[in-house]
Amino acid sequence: MAIAPIVEFTQPNGTSQVNSLDFLTVDAGTVSNDFTILIWNNRGKSSDVSDMEHCTITTQDQNGGNTGELVTGRWIEVRVDSMNENSYTPIGGNNTKTIQAEGAGAGKISGAANNGTVDGAKANYAKVTLQANVPSLATAGNIDFLIRVAYQF
Repeated sequence: MAIAPIVEFTQPNGTSQVNSLDFLTVDAGTVSNDFTILIWNNRGKSSDVSDMEHCTITTQDQNGGNTGELVTGRWIEVRVDSMNENSYTPIGGNNTKTIQAEGAGAGKISGAANNGTVDGAKANYAKVTLQANVPSLATAGNIDFLIRVAYQF
């Protein structure tokens, strides 16, 4: 039986865990500050787990559905830095973006044992940068949403 991936989200330093992203106030018609996170598999572990295969990222509403302006309007945009991307792709609901670790292969984040450092375990994390690009006619107010990383193993 395969050992399930051990998934963690960290700050770019690779050590501080990320439990939520706060885009603060983003006025309609503007773009937020960037948030860069690392999506790890098996960070700093001494034995292998399964690779994360066919990895994608998207947004969902706070209940895990595909509703609401932010999701259907694809206000959140992602750039996959570990794939050396230079531009952002809007994501939301069924509009997903493939992510992968550096050197790990298409849509893959390795589950191999590693030292848990950013420089020493590049195949074990995908590095992504997110931003909110809020349209000028967006409804005002707080919007809670989820960042969803899907994969197979």
